[in-house]
Order: sequence, then C-alpha cells, then structure tokens
Amino acid sequence: MKKEKGDDVYEFTDMFEKSDTVEIDTLRKLAYHEAGHFVMNALLRRVPFTIEVSLFFPSPKSMWVSEDSHSGQVEGVGLPIYSRWSDSDSGNQFIDGLFSWPNPYSLNTKLAVANVFLSVAGFASEFSFVRPDRAISSFGSEKGEHPDRKNAQKLLGLILRREIDDRIEKEKAHSELLGLLIAEVKEIFNAEKVSEAIHQVADLLMKRELDQKGNRVISGDELNRLSQKIMEEVDEYDLQVRLNKYG
Repeated sequence: MKKEKGDDVYEFTDMFEKSDTVEIDTLRKLAYHEAGHFVMNALLRRVPFTIEVSLFFPSPKSMWVSEDSHSGQVEGVGLPIYSRWSDSDSGNQFIDGLFSWPNPYSLNTKLAVANVFLSVAGFASEFSFVRPDRAISSFGSEKGEHPDRKNAQKLLGLILRREIDDRIEKEKAHSELLGLLIAEVKEIFNAEKVSEAIHQVADLLMKRELDQKGNRVISGDELNRLSQKIMEEVDEYDLQVRLNKYG
C-alpha cells in the first residue's frame, strides 16, 4: 500500500523484510508501539482543551512599613501579574502549585482521559496491527510498558469520580475502566485514515538506518514535517466525540 502527498512518498507493507524472524517481531512491535503514541499525539493536538483549576491566594511572605519613605507593603499576597508568570519566583511557585498533582486532572475528566489515551496508545497500536493475540489485561506486563501503565493507573481513580475503599473492588473497577479505554483507542486506530497514519510512521521507523548508538531515529525538521503531515491526514477524525463521553 502506498500513500502519496506532494514530494513525500511513504510505502508500507504487511511485513518488513528482514532475515531474522525474532528481529522482525521485535522491530515491528517497537515501531508500531511508538507509532501509536505518535499518531495519538497528532489526534490530541487537534483538540482544544479548556480546563478548570482551583486557585488559592498565597500566604504573605512579609509585611513592612517605613516612615522615612512613607511607604509599606505586604509582600506575596496576590496572584502574579506579569507578561509571563515565570518572570518571578512567586510566579514560578504559583505555577508549580497550579499544576501539581492531582490538579488540574481532578477537575477536568476529559484531560485525564486524553492522557490515558496517550499512555495506552502504544499498546493499542501493537495489539491492533502486530500482536492481536495479546490480552488487554496483559498491558504493562512487558518491558517498556511499565511507565505507560503507571501513568494510566494514576488517572483512573480521577476518571471514575468516586472513592472505593475496598481494595479488591477498587482494583476491579480500575481494571475494567482501563480495558474500556484501551478498547476505545483500538477502535480509534481502526479508522481508515488513522490506521494509514500509523502504518506510515511505523514503516518509516522500520526502514530507518541504525545510528551509532544502535537506534533508529527520526528527529529535527524531518520529525516536525512528519508530525504536521500526520496531523493533516487525521484531521477529519473527530476525537472530541470520544472524549466528550467522559466529561
């Protein structure tokens, strides 16, 4: 199958031709895993997220008066007002508090779901295009998947919007939700334009020559052009509809 656009030509096949079967499986697995993350990022970048956050005015740092200068001040009591909040120490502290865990995810379920989609996208891509025999429950059991599962699990409780005291019941509820979200991403990847995009990215990675460190790398301007191209090709897919189901 071939996809053509302008001067860029991408070709992808059902099986990348290598003599070593183990290498084929490993290379395809890794390439499709990363392609899943890459394409999900392209889909999410088309979605505008307006988030609600909890704001609290800070405690005073100091208070002083000066008869000589006829002035005084209570320092650090307001929210920062700068062209960039990071222009001040108080602004940096405010930003750290604003985006510290679990804020803003606790007030914005859709953002939490979007991050889970991104975390499970590698597994879902591999599951869809390389190893359909894997069980959804096996997500996180293989090397390289642990950070993805850990990131997803941190958000599951916030998405459920309810506290579960019983450990077994909690694990079951989280497992069911994670399986549901993985299935959602798998359905997204089955869409024609989205699956074509994943094939393109994976094929590029598989055909890349090894660098001095033994890695197959796409970076710099080439990566930026590829990202823009993939965003344009999946533009018609409305991910917002999926996300709206959760918040």
